Amino acid sequence: METKTETGYLNVTVSGAFARNSLLCVNTSTGKYDLAQEATAAALIVGHLTQESFADGDKRVVKMLNAPGTHTGYSSEALALTDTLKADDGGKIGTASGSGAAVGVPLEAVGADEFFEYRPIVAG
Repeated sequence: METKTETGYLNVTVSGAFARNSLLCVNTSTGKYDLAQEATAAALIVGHLTQESFADGDKRVVKMLNAPGTHTGYSSEALALTDTLKADDGGKIGTASGSGAAVGVPLEAVGADEFFEYRPIVAG
């Protein structure tokens, strides 16, 4: 179950141990929140975990993609300023040339497995 905390943030129940800033999606079967994958539909991607989770059933806060301001993600590969960012496996963000849902554009160039800041693209 999710509950609103303040504009752009949700209290959610996660389905496992996830790193801070992981990109999460809602699991329509369980109602819990899982790591987004490359194949995750754009409509199911919610936002980023604001703190690490340790187990299935943990209650955590998610910063929604439509929240004001920039977001912090975790890169799955080296990223350039000109890249369109997409959901990638394991809750990371990359350029996922396949069917990944577009989530934003980077505000800095980074290497693989690094935290970085980006401007979200909110699907309309």
